[in-house]
Amino acid sequence: MKKATIILIISICAITLFADWSIEQKVFAGDGSGEDYFGQSVSISGEYAIVGAPLKNFPLGAAYLHKRINNQWLEIEKIQASDSTNTQGFGSSVFINGDYMMISANHYYSNSSGSTYIYHNDGENWNEVDIITASGSPICDQYGCSVGITENGEYAIVGAYNDDENGENSGAVYVYQQINSEWNLQTKIMAYDGSLQDLFGCSVFITNNLIFVSAINDDDNGEESGSVYIYENNGTNWEFHSKIIASHNTSNDQFGVSISVCGDFLIVGTSCYDQGEAYIFHFDGENWTEVANLTASDGFDYDHFGRSVSISEDYAVIGACDCPDVGMSASAYFFEKEGTDWNELNKLTIDNWGAFGYSVSISGENAIVGANLDFGVSNATGAVYFISNDGTSIDQEIITYPQYNALISNYPNPFNPITTISFSLTTNLHEKARIEIFNIKGQLVETFSNLPITNSPNQQIVWNAEKQASGVYFYKLVVDDKTVDTKKMILLK
Repeated sequence: MKKATIILIISICAITLFADWSIEQKVFAGDGSGEDYFGQSVSISGEYAIVGAPLKNFPLGAAYLHKRINNQWLEIEKIQASDSTNTQGFGSSVFINGDYMMISANHYYSNSSGSTYIYHNDGENWNEVDIITASGSPICDQYGCSVGITENGEYAIVGAYNDDENGENSGAVYVYQQINSEWNLQTKIMAYDGSLQDLFGCSVFITNNLIFVSAINDDDNGEESGSVYIYENNGTNWEFHSKIIASHNTSNDQFGVSISVCGDFLIVGTSCYDQGEAYIFHFDGENWTEVANLTASDGFDYDHFGRSVSISEDYAVIGACDCPDVGMSASAYFFEKEGTDWNELNKLTIDNWGAFGYSVSISGENAIVGANLDFGVSNATGAVYFISNDGTSIDQEIITYPQYNALISNYPNPFNPITTISFSLTTNLHEKARIEIFNIKGQLVETFSNLPITNSPNQQIVWNAEKQASGVYFYKLVVDDKTVDTKKMILLK
């Protein structure tokens, strides 16, 4: 499998808000091309992250596995369906949890049933261990629109929001149990009050004891207001536990477009026509109670705040993939639990029409945010951003990704003694390019000559400053003997 790695470290334009979560890397697929939609689905768990590109080599699709190595996220494997000749939309939904991973192919572009692939990490490699499909091979059900698996791999769940058994497009979810290394269908769940067009199964989440399923077009609080159903494992089957409707839920909110669970906390996003909301619920041992209604501090209508949500321990991240307050920008908002309150911590904004925040996932002190429309090397190539909570105060970030010859940034910065310099060379009209590094006195201390002109928007060199003194250094990109960009970095020993 292909193991090419392309990493982009982001430059930062400061404004006024201070925060702890900051962008570490911007990453493209190693073989990225136009209309891959890389980043349409993302999931992160520990030192691994998986990214879906469902239109790669249309209509097949692919997924890309990344691992954090020496504080950098590297693409370690491109994954395609083992039966790829019969698969469409592989990577439509992805989920990783400990040593187990699921990738779906929902066959959106064909009149056939979808399928879901389960992988296990044996300590050295991720191996495909099973392929599961819907019973009866129903067509056009969107089987695989959402997936989830428990950390121990005992249970897996697959959503099919266009299932028709409870009425046209009423929706259903399939629950599988692992027995002797095979995942067998345990039960098919449909809403007890389901009706046509409810889209039950749009989003799902599973733990060892609970299943969460959204029906974004459920009408309890108005047309397409949405709801979330919770089921409990009684040891032999899954029993209905409760149904959640948000306090401010109204028509067209589509409450449940995204859901995420960590411990006793559940976060649910909306996708309404106003600025959007997300809700956090807490389980007290008997009931799930709404404890927070989250909105953007600077929200605008049609921001789609809540289009994607994820929660982990004391933090939550919420995507707003269309923010007209900053032109064609999009944002991800980070919230922190402080006592019983959830407070907005900071906002990260990308100033391009890339749908930053279309997908999000958080695990501990690391998060990943998808931008499936990012231009990259062509239209809708897609990209993902790796974000970390480094515990230092930095300015809010508004980031513009260059589509021309430019320096991007160096990471880490400050550094000791090694840093990676990322740059963009997106034209083949030039024959010579180099990077020069100067100390604060203006003395040239290092030159990287004959940089390859590969028409790539993201390249790297590594500088080892072991022999240099602490202080401020400047590095500049020179193309055809003309300086096109200069940036500053700090060596701290």
